[in-house]
Amino acid sequence: MTPRNAKQDRKTQDDRSEIPKRQELYQSFFAAANKDDETALQQLLATAYNAKYLDESIIRIGLQQSVRKGYAPSLSVVITWGETSGLIQRNDDLLRIALQDAAKLGHAEAARILLEHGAKTDVGSKGSSALWWSCSQPETPGHVEVTELLLTGKYTGCPADKEWTDEDGRTIFMSAAERGHFGVFSS
Repeated sequence: MTPRNAKQDRKTQDDRSEIPKRQELYQSFFAAANKDDETALQQLLATAYNAKYLDESIIRIGLQQSVRKGYAPSLSVVITWGETSGLIQRNDDLLRIALQDAAKLGHAEAARILLEHGAKTDVGSKGSSALWWSCSQPETPGHVEVTELLLTGKYTGCPADKEWTDEDGRTIFMSAAERGHFGVFSS
């Protein structure tokens, strides 16, 4: 075995020994995000960052869990670490998709935080926008509030595109009307 191959073999073994550590970190992170445990999230994100484990997967898990559960403080922690690591700047779909989830679920506070941190309101890789998701759900106060946030452009300086149409040619407001979501028309 040449010295170069021995070095590569050692690196491969080191990489394999890191897998259980990384998996344990992911599981702990998922559990903390699922419980809205800000302190644990902060510690786990710092550990991941220092161990060079912090990647898009961890940030995506944190964003998804925080948004889905409506945990605004945890969402802020995850975004801060995502910005610190540069991961959010390299992949603006991370915040765009989280904003679409917040809009779909009517989590206005999460939507506000995401918009404050630069989440894009335009159509994402899934072919829909946060405004479409907010308007296409059964009307709740949260959905109306998210719709207002998106249409005013208060946090982005640019209102969401209300002229967008889906593949069937329906506008956002047509989708809202079909679902009895009339509160958006006063926005």
